[in-house]
Amino acid sequence: MPLPWSLLTLAAPAPPPVGGPSLLVPRLLWATISLVVILLLGALVLAWFDRLRKRADPSVLTPGDQLAAFRLSYERGELSQEEYERIRARLGPKLREQLDVPAPPARREKPGGSPGEPPPAAAPDQPEIPPTGV
Repeated sequence: MPLPWSLLTLAAPAPPPVGGPSLLVPRLLWATISLVVILLLGALVLAWFDRLRKRADPSVLTPGDQLAAFRLSYERGELSQEEYERIRARLGPKLREQLDVPAPPARREKPGGSPGEPPPAAAPDQPEIPPTGV
């Protein structure tokens, strides 16, 4: 019966080294390499999805593009002037925000003028001299 016991000792795994497991053990080395590769692939996939998420949607028009399209519609006669002015008034602040332009100062109306009336033209310094024909 000594033969079966000797076969069992040959089939039994080797005892671990005295200093603990080493990274040079092929089994542990391949497990570590595969774990690092899986983590790097996961990081690449996450970076790719983040780039896709941050990409601007080309179907969304900027306020400047929208205003240009409405201006073309107005010039073709598809919009009335008051419709165009209303749209322009709504897109103006968004356009200023996009271009980082400060808002224009508020207009002060003079006590005698109506809001729809343009301000009077400034008088020239020199009166206009009629041509003499000479």
